[in-house]
Amino acid sequence: MGSGRGMLCGAFVNNGHPAHLARMALGALLIQRRLKYSDQWVVKHIGENPNCNISSV
Repeated sequence: MGSGRGMLCGAFVNNGHPAHLARMALGALLIQRRLKYSDQWVVKHIGENPNCNISSV
């Protein structure tokens, strides 16, 4: 039986853009929902500071 990672690698395409970690996406969603900010606000602020967390906002 192959490793899970090996099986998943075939499902993704290398188009030159790095993949975002699932925890980064989940963190962005949590910040957005908890603070009730728009998508644009979240993208702008996480783009400026990828280490953004709820206590720093």
